[in-house]
Amino acid sequence: IYVFRSFARSFWKALCHASEEVGYEVQ
Repeated sequence: IYVFRSFARSFWKALCHASEEVGYEVQ
């Protein structure tokens, strides 16, 4: 469970970062 949680956390963080980059590019 700990490994899955850390993986999901890193994935979510990367996804948010990508979304921010896309948002800045759009703006």
